[in-house]
Amino acid sequence: MKEIAKKILMTLMPGPAQSMQRAWRRRHIRRFEESLGLPTLTEKFTARYGRKVIGGPFEGMDYIRESTGSVLIPKLLGSYEIEVASALDHIFAQSYDTIVDIGCAEGYYAVGLARRFPGARVVAFDTDDHARRLCNEMATLNRVADRVEVRGAADFATLSEVLRGKTLTVCDCDGCEAFLLDPNRVPPFRTGDLLVELHDHLDPAISSTLRRNFDGSHHIREFSSRERNPGDWPALDFLTPEERKTAVGEYRPPQQWFFMTPRS
Repeated sequence: MKEIAKKILMTLMPGPAQSMQRAWRRRHIRRFEESLGLPTLTEKFTARYGRKVIGGPFEGMDYIRESTGSVLIPKLLGSYEIEVASALDHIFAQSYDTIVDIGCAEGYYAVGLARRFPGARVVAFDTDDHARRLCNEMATLNRVADRVEVRGAADFATLSEVLRGKTLTVCDCDGCEAFLLDPNRVPPFRTGDLLVELHDHLDPAISSTLRRNFDGSHHIREFSSRERNPGDWPALDFLTPEERKTAVGEYRPPQQWFFMTPRS
């Protein structure tokens, strides 16, 4: 009956229905985190280190009280998506005019990159109004709100408009990447760098579609998720072994990323 009600709502009132779905999803994630003891563990971590990122690519970034769509401790620790560290090293050696973040959530990448590239314009997109509020809060907290513009859904016309100069696109849009990242519809993609989280578990054709779209214009490097070793993070030594293991978990399906850089 609940699924039928959801379908009826999506048909009759798609906007409110999507907001309700996101609220349901947040409650589900919150219950899952509570079952792991993550809220208590997060309190222990922040009591010791505060709400500032203590390592990783965005060390020193101030953080808000919650993360949306992912657990918080790995972001504060600096272990979040450590698989793409070498791609970020390449990115940090560049100079960008425009950075676009599609699926920005609370702003880990959008605000982190705004801090790393003080001369760049950052445009962050997310369909979730709660995520957009959090991203604006993060940008204000880190004093980059004047350079981080937070918008709703991304589309071909908007992306073609905002991508100017030397560009970087970061994308985590839960399965929409093969549709949105189309260089025939958004020509600036042909000359920009792109770091894309893949969701082949939602649509098995995503990786092959992106390879077909970009193989002629870009070098493509692929990264895959790997299990974390808590011993790699000495900042967790004050926790029990079981707590350390819980703290570095990201609790997602096996994940892949493409990092795509122009051939010319």
